[in-house]
Amino acid sequence: MPGWCGRGTRGRGCGDPRRSPAGPAVALGMAGAVLVASRSQGIRRAGFGCWVVGNLLWVVHGILTADLYVSIPFGFYGATAF
Repeated sequence: MPGWCGRGTRGRGCGDPRRSPAGPAVALGMAGAVLVASRSQGIRRAGFGCWVVGNLLWVVHGILTADLYVSIPFGFYGATAF
């Protein structure tokens, strides 16, 4: 993903996927999907928390990449989560 870091970074770390919030966002979303299927209310709550934090990271990623098609829907999901 060249240029994922957005404007104003002057090339520091651009294109380095280890610095992108997308990786942790994917991992948290997948973990949340598994955890919310649990029978335990505490584990389901933890899964929902993973999902919320993952969505927040998607919003950050969308802002950094200036991609409104990512940041707007995930921002909406986060706003309606509560």
